[in-house]
Amino acid sequence: MELIPGFLLGFLGSFHCIGMCGPLILALPHSSRFMLRRIIHSLGRVITYALFGLIFGILGERLFLAGLQQVISIILGGLIIIAVVLPFNIKTNFLKTAGLDKIINRLKISISKLYKSNSAIASFGIGLLNGFLPCRFVYIALTGHSP
Repeated sequence: MELIPGFLLGFLGSFHCIGMCGPLILALPHSSRFMLRRIIHSLGRVITYALFGLIFGILGERLFLAGLQQVISIILGGLIIIAVVLPFNIKTNFLKTAGLDKIINRLKISISKLYKSNSAIASFGIGLLNGFLPCRFVYIALTGHSP
């Protein structure tokens, strides 16, 4: 991904994140170390996103060397466009038939259990798991497409 499109994706995506992920941050257990808990949570998210970047970077390099990167980029770009324009009920049915809704529900349950704890480790765990929640901006960044 080029530097300028990557920066624009991050900058414009941050407005989306304020509305979507902001409430998750505000719901973290309150303690005397309010800011420290938020930093620990963000560290967990950054580690998850860095792991995704590493995995997809290695895969992308392998695909590039095999000469498949352009074809797969076009296919993934098309899938992202289709995902945006499909009605909500079709997306919901797809998630159910693909079994992804069960994975997402387990993820939500795990995060919910961690929210009940008031420890720094729980904040870190919430951040790690938060990185796995579905987010189109993350998917776009992982596939190397600019907005």
